Amino acid sequence: MVFLKVYTKSLSKTSCLRRMLIILLITPAHFSHAMDHVWTKPAGQFKTEAGPLVVEVDGRQELLAVNSGGEVMRWGVDGKDIGAGQDGLVAALPEGRWTSTPALIPGDARARYVFGSVEGLLIALDAAYQEVWRYKLSGETTWSRATPLVFDANGETRLVIGDNSGAVTCVKADGSVVWTKTFPGACRTFPQFARMADAPRILIPVENTLYCLDLDGNAVWQRDLSGRILSRAELLSLKDKQLILCGAGAGKLHALDEAGAIAWSAEIGDEIDCSITVIPRDPEEPLVVCTGLWGNLYAFDSTGKHLWTHLFRAKNRARPVVLNVNREAPSEILVATYNNWAYAIDLDGHRVDQINVGGLVNGFPVLVDGTRPDTQDAVFITGTLLAHRYAPGAPGSAYSPQNVSERSVGPDGSDLLNSQEEAGIGFADPESEGAFPSVVVANPRGACVVVNVEEIVGPNTPRIIAGAASSRTRISLEIPQSTSKKEKIKVHVSLAENFPNRSHRQSADKEVARGHSDWKEATPLVAWPALPYASFDETRLRPSPAEFKWARLDGDERDVIYAMIEVSPVYVGEIDEGAFIVAARLDAPIRARVEIDALKRDDGEAFAGAITLRNVVSVGTVNGESAADALPLLGDAGLLDVPAKRAAKLWLSIDATNAEPGRYLGKIRMRPLREEAPDLTLPLKIHVVDLRMTRPFPLTLCTWDYVPNTWFPTHTEAVLDGMAQHGVNVFPRNVAAKAVFEGGELSFDWTEFDAELARVKGRGQLLFHVAEPAIEFKDAVDDTARHAVQIDYLRAFRDHLKEAGIDYKDYALYPVDEPGLDYGPRIPVFLAAATLFREADPQMRIYTDPVPGLSWRDYQRIAPYVDVWCPNMRLV
Repeated sequence: MVFLKVYTKSLSKTSCLRRMLIILLITPAHFSHAMDHVWTKPAGQFKTEAGPLVVEVDGRQELLAVNSGGEVMRWGVDGKDIGAGQDGLVAALPEGRWTSTPALIPGDARARYVFGSVEGLLIALDAAYQEVWRYKLSGETTWSRATPLVFDANGETRLVIGDNSGAVTCVKADGSVVWTKTFPGACRTFPQFARMADAPRILIPVENTLYCLDLDGNAVWQRDLSGRILSRAELLSLKDKQLILCGAGAGKLHALDEAGAIAWSAEIGDEIDCSITVIPRDPEEPLVVCTGLWGNLYAFDSTGKHLWTHLFRAKNRARPVVLNVNREAPSEILVATYNNWAYAIDLDGHRVDQINVGGLVNGFPVLVDGTRPDTQDAVFITGTLLAHRYAPGAPGSAYSPQNVSERSVGPDGSDLLNSQEEAGIGFADPESEGAFPSVVVANPRGACVVVNVEEIVGPNTPRIIAGAASSRTRISLEIPQSTSKKEKIKVHVSLAENFPNRSHRQSADKEVARGHSDWKEATPLVAWPALPYASFDETRLRPSPAEFKWARLDGDERDVIYAMIEVSPVYVGEIDEGAFIVAARLDAPIRARVEIDALKRDDGEAFAGAITLRNVVSVGTVNGESAADALPLLGDAGLLDVPAKRAAKLWLSIDATNAEPGRYLGKIRMRPLREEAPDLTLPLKIHVVDLRMTRPFPLTLCTWDYVPNTWFPTHTEAVLDGMAQHGVNVFPRNVAAKAVFEGGELSFDWTEFDAELARVKGRGQLLFHVAEPAIEFKDAVDDTARHAVQIDYLRAFRDHLKEAGIDYKDYALYPVDEPGLDYGPRIPVFLAAATLFREADPQMRIYTDPVPGLSWRDYQRIAPYVDVWCPNMRLV
């Protein structure tokens, strides 16, 4: 059995759920066929924070991965486990945070692999994965940066690593210390080996300074780069010289010569992590690319000239890699991100493909020998405890003959394969489709379409501001908002369509306006719609593009464009909500009266429901943050105070209990009492949809709410009736049946438990929170006697439910909440409880609600005990 778990809050005393539950099944039919998926495999018990190490054993490649819990796993590049343990486990490192790729020691040294932890512990394992030596650094290391640099020093293998105390340590392959040097500040990233003027050197950043050391740890030169350094130094080899690349501070990329002098600097405007990659381009000089910490890929030539930018707007710590993703020369740049995507970008900055890898990628993808000759494949490890391998392949449509048996049908029912219509480029009109322009691609036959939108910012300096590879039949790419209020820009849109035995290319150029011509910066009071439950920044005085909807009110004497407040859909007989933000740009606070005009339908019918105004107030939380979730009534006077140069948020509670279906239009008016600003009038549209809950409700539905509670302290029966009306038929209960064991007797106090049963009996299935039976032992008992009493408790609990008319099918036992949270510490508790329950009575059902942190091994451990599953959607 599978349950669906829903978390809700409500302002209504008679209804807990106000929204229809919608399940979206996102299938590959909406996306392009991004590369070729080779395999997926489980990757241990804990999240892996860095890429695996590629090693060669007996002429074949293998992968050695370590996750944050210290599990060392050995895999073949075919995805099969080589290690004998779960998921290829070969070793378990000591307790710590193991977030870095291991280092490989070449040659005949006994130590083969060296692992570093955040705590500053180095562990060396031999080829049989047995510990050889360990060494404790002076300080901790930065997350995912504890990989030592391995190099040859006159025939002797050495390892160098820095730590957050500023110490740089050099050890031999046997773990003995060669030297330690301490510098002011913290070393937050990897060292690099370089040969300069025929002399071996070690480049290592400490705080703001890049140090060049000789092999004895002495500083040959140092260069203060005036900003914290997170990036590893990279080498740019040119025909007549060698440069050192390093990022520093809030977004500067520096190139230094071999003497440490700065040859050039380039600004990218975002912090550079370990993301600098040098790409050979024979016969041209190499290309330098790097990403900003918060997204976007930047390219420079060897002189520091900015060549292009590709915006992808996702956090990224992984170094870009060079891979031929589509089997066509030249190769592309592959960037993995926190938003579950990897982007393939060509050497001119255009998006070629994109891969949804199904989870956050913190470590960089690693390249292995390809399944086809002279190719390479990419291996990703994601935060969902899975590893994936992808091979180069041309993007293809989900509707191609290889993916359908006879005929492919588009969303509109058309025969896609026989369609002669080609994809076309269009532009959304800001007047009708939003305040900010968009590129809209019509793709009627569901071909694989690659679209790039380029802002023309200067000669030979393209800026790709949007891109997509998709087989959706309609693709909309928003042109990012300008920092100015009004701006015209030129964009070039290129489209490549690939379909079985057909291809089509086209482009379009257009001048578009960013910002709206009717937006007036000097307006002292402005408003825009917002999501009711969204976070709220009181200091932001203008909307984002996603927050704007526009409407022109017919008959308004000023004939100006306003932000529309729209609440849609509201279901018949239900309560829903909308919200909007009001920002004041004056140097003094504004007090305004907020009024709502009567709403009317097109036929003149008045809205018979009720609208209540509430002020959204930010309150402090126990962890020192703030949450905008206090909702006091605005009151009969409708007075709203907006602080100077601040914003306020208003919540509209829409009760459509007595309203007829239809579209209702009205106005919200804001009148400043001291006339310090003009009145503000906003269109308000409410769409009441003629939909009602069906009975019986088609889904098994649980809201995870314990009634009575803080939100519903009274009217318990009415609240439970409202929950049932909305389909709630699973009720978790956290009231225990209390028992006392004294004088060899087990006695129960059923008073509180029975009162709880009386509230929910007959309303649906019950989930009882029981891990360890709630027994108070008055007498000292040994473990054997305690176990026997616990068995008696569970059987008495079962019998009491039966006497109340509640049988096995009506309830389940709920040992722990969300197994897999924090990667496994609740699993032993679950197993101990489930084993006890099975012994007491195998017919009593056991419930669980696992989350994505559940490893494959732990899933296998709990699965035999589970009768009722409620997995987190991302785990499915």
